[in-house]
Amino acid sequence: MKQALIFKHESPNVKADFHENDTKDPIKILQSIYDQYDALFVEEIILEELDIPEITPELRDKLQEFPNVHSFGINRCGLQSLTNFPSFKHLVRFQADGNLIKAKQIGYLKKYTELRSISLICNQIDDPKTMIKYLKEMKITQLNLYGNPMQDYFKLFFDEIPSLIYLDNLQKTGAEVYYDYDDTNELSKQDGYICPNYKEYKS
Repeated sequence: MKQALIFKHESPNVKADFHENDTKDPIKILQSIYDQYDALFVEEIILEELDIPEITPELRDKLQEFPNVHSFGINRCGLQSLTNFPSFKHLVRFQADGNLIKAKQIGYLKKYTELRSISLICNQIDDPKTMIKYLKEMKITQLNLYGNPMQDYFKLFFDEIPSLIYLDNLQKTGAEVYYDYDDTNELSKQDGYICPNYKEYKS
């Protein structure tokens, strides 16, 4: 089943929610969450299977009504540009798998000082030098780039990015990293979340 939005709420009385709407308008979907829950306690938002080629100023402003988000995702939405990326002051993880993002867009993420994890599986990243240029200015510890049109980047990224600990869910030694699944991880295993030669990574 395709989900339009997933969110997590800090309150112990609100479990992780898989939210569907009749509309595919991300602004209306976010508004419905805003109307039902205390926006101050929403800590994770993941938009899925929507038509979002870019983050419009209107969508950015609506997202910023959830000021304490620390994990944000836009997956399989046709996203090409990170211009107007929302100002989440506490952002730790960004996921944009299955989109059309190129390396130069990563420059828009440099200002997020708490950002530690980026997943860009199956995008259009073909310029490792540009990626490294921006990532060296950040403190990224986990990075997923599988399924992009790049080859032989594993050693290069570890050599050039001192903060990097995990790349494509592997350590520098090649040892695989395992993660515990939670409700939101389950969405990553849905049919449709694949690209050519895609391997199931537990990010």
